[in-house]
Amino acid sequence: MTSLFAPTYYEATPLKKGVIRLTDETTRTPVLEKDPFYQEKQNGGKCSVHSLDAFAGTKIVNIPDFLKINNDTQKEIFEKIGMLGRGISDIHVLKANGVYLDKIEDLDVAGVNPAILKAYLEKYKEKLFYLPKDCSIIVTEGHLTSSDIQKEMYNIQKNPTLNRLILGVKGAHYLTIRKDKIAQWRVIDSQTQTHNFTSIDKTKRIQPRFATLKEAVEYVSRCYNSQSCILIFPSKEKTDKLKWLAIGIFVAIACTALIYSRFS
Repeated sequence: MTSLFAPTYYEATPLKKGVIRLTDETTRTPVLEKDPFYQEKQNGGKCSVHSLDAFAGTKIVNIPDFLKINNDTQKEIFEKIGMLGRGISDIHVLKANGVYLDKIEDLDVAGVNPAILKAYLEKYKEKLFYLPKDCSIIVTEGHLTSSDIQKEMYNIQKNPTLNRLILGVKGAHYLTIRKDKIAQWRVIDSQTQTHNFTSIDKTKRIQPRFATLKEAVEYVSRCYNSQSCILIFPSKEKTDKLKWLAIGIFVAIACTALIYSRFS
């Protein structure tokens, strides 16, 4: 079985004030309990880029590509809701609504729709993120206690090949959660230094670890005082369903043709 958890891993290089950045020395094995995953320090409002890099395990996002995918995806979204084609240029409409990205600094103001992260992961899932070609990128949004979010966390937890995801909180911040070699879920947040650590959490600084994904998500929810969740993760479930649906349709057509041939 092709694992959804097959990125590049890196050795740790601690910097000042507890900030962790990592070298480019590839080990290609899950990190040990004592080692951190690749992590970047928050730069302005660029958490979407930091979370994708952490998901890949290295500095991987090409900014011009990312900006283009944002603008193209936003154009598709605005076309679907009938906001374009009214005698005003598409770029003007997108800029007027604060979603057009012309340069990386625009991320500090505009932020990014989860559909953009999905589109970037979809486009580069094999080339940059070492994901199976036939997997889909799923985006699930909802309240932390909603049945949709609870169901997705349960399904991810029980799937041994699905070991990384991007989590959106408060509708404004993205971070990455990954499973290490001893099956602990690590919270990789470019804003780790802003977390309000309790006495219990002090032993888990930099990349807090938890036994279950649910515990990790709940921890982030407490840190940001937000019950709003966005889960962005790879899955083969929907592609497998489509495959079996296609097989079912083919079999039904074949049986129908056979029946007609017997009576003709």
